[in-house]
Amino acid sequence: MKRLIWILLGGAALAAVVGGLWSAHLRNRAFVRIDSGYSHAVALETDGRPWEELPPGEQRMLRLAEGTHTLTVRHPSGNMLDERTVTVVRKGKYIWNPEGLGWYHAESRPYSTVPLIFGSNVDDVDLGADEWIDVSSLDFPFEPLPGSIPLESGESGGQVRRTGNVSRRPAVERYPWVWVDNRRDEPVQLEVDGHVEARIEALSHAKVRLAEGSRHVRLLSATGDVLNSLEPSCEPLHQYIFNPGGMQRYTKHYRRYGTLVLFDDSNDEPEDLGNAEWLDVTGVAFVLEDFPDSIDVQVDPEVNGLLGGFQEFTRTAVLAVEK
Repeated sequence: MKRLIWILLGGAALAAVVGGLWSAHLRNRAFVRIDSGYSHAVALETDGRPWEELPPGEQRMLRLAEGTHTLTVRHPSGNMLDERTVTVVRKGKYIWNPEGLGWYHAESRPYSTVPLIFGSNVDDVDLGADEWIDVSSLDFPFEPLPGSIPLESGESGGQVRRTGNVSRRPAVERYPWVWVDNRRDEPVQLEVDGHVEARIEALSHAKVRLAEGSRHVRLLSATGDVLNSLEPSCEPLHQYIFNPGGMQRYTKHYRRYGTLVLFDDSNDEPEDLGNAEWLDVTGVAFVLEDFPDSIDVQVDPEVNGLLGGFQEFTRTAVLAVEK
């Protein structure tokens, strides 16, 4: 009987040791978050071995041993969708974004003993849309920012910021857009890098999504003749107007909205933007369309104060000059 007890105690001790070693082993591994931007399930592999099955649109946190690894994403048919070789460090934190389908952001929040002086606005931090993103330097990359933090020596009385709570948006929201303004009396086609992307009817315009970087843009007639050609550089989150041949001139207008508008500048002289063939209109709320009668805004009284609901908001519009 005593022998059995000793055997059981020895087994329990061994299990505790093994469990502790395994727990320490897991704690020392890197964290890898993967978000599936696919409409179908995918199979994940590490170093050529099956790793995980990921349902469509799901997110998963995985652990990876320190060192260099080859990570692969496969379609259910077995076709490879994405593959890359990465190096991770012990306890590092990373985002695996296959094919760059996601666009990642983090929150940066101020903490202070005197928030009324320093404010409490939460800033957005753009992490980009790379296929592999190292977020080890963030304070709370995979968890919400806390409501309060202990201030370290030398920080009391001032303001410190902590960054975390990484979120994902579809990468399509990051792409540049162009409004093609066709002032001709015939329909035209927009060709980008050798591919026809849109047909624009006579005396109308169309909004077209572009890829980042330098693009070869051509305007073609209905029969395929080249009418205009240029090679603009397209930046992420930018908006442009393609004004073939400089046939149109544009102006920028301002309008204030709100329950307490002290100065209405909607009748002020508009800003002349000229007639360049490629015009950057980033930040303009209404491109080639007039102002609406009202706009929807969200006001947080806790952030903006008790009078937050009485703020005014300015919006801009770029319009073609009437001939």
